[in-house]
Amino acid sequence: MVAYDQRDSGKTTNPADPYTLAEMGDDLAGLIAGLGYARAHVFGTSLGGLIAQAAAVRHPDRIDRLVLASTFRIGKTVAEINPGALDWLRIHASDRERHAGETARRYFFPPEIVDARPGLIDIFRRLTRTPEQSLRRAALLAGGDRYELGRIAAPTLVIAGRDDRLIPCDVTLSLAAEIPGVRTEVLDGVGHVGTIQAPERMAALVLDFLAGR
Repeated sequence: MVAYDQRDSGKTTNPADPYTLAEMGDDLAGLIAGLGYARAHVFGTSLGGLIAQAAAVRHPDRIDRLVLASTFRIGKTVAEINPGALDWLRIHASDRERHAGETARRYFFPPEIVDARPGLIDIFRRLTRTPEQSLRRAALLAGGDRYELGRIAAPTLVIAGRDDRLIPCDVTLSLAAEIPGVRTEVLDGVGHVGTIQAPERMAALVLDFLAGR
């Protein structure tokens, strides 16, 4: 498995120019080729799911199987699907330390999970992007090209958390109306970041799908 830091994330450095989801999809396809692979399975969650959609449409020969988790249709905006969440995330950005706990409980994890694992709150305290980086990232969620998802040729699995209050479960599942032959799964009791909250359950679904079962 290979995980990478997208533009304006982690240790990746990039120019100060704005960029698009199309370019992020091209980055992904270029990374697969740069690592010496003809094709790869791709897992994208949340914003990563939008990038994965762009890559799957623009570079179908690079994608073997596709998994989209806790995400929504490329071309839509967070303001369209959950305007209250967008307003709160702006408040969170104004004072991350003060609002970290509320952000975690309100949109990313069920409150009882945060109470049992308070260390999860640190995720929302330690964001290190500069204001300029944050603006470039936010621009990716402002809409843009609405690709024809019917052009996705890769076998696709869509996974939603039943208790996801950032990207509602039914919004994620609606991808199945456009992607041919898609398989859908719902994780009960799971919020937005299933890979952190329920990694074993998530892995079981993904591995089963990749094995063709």
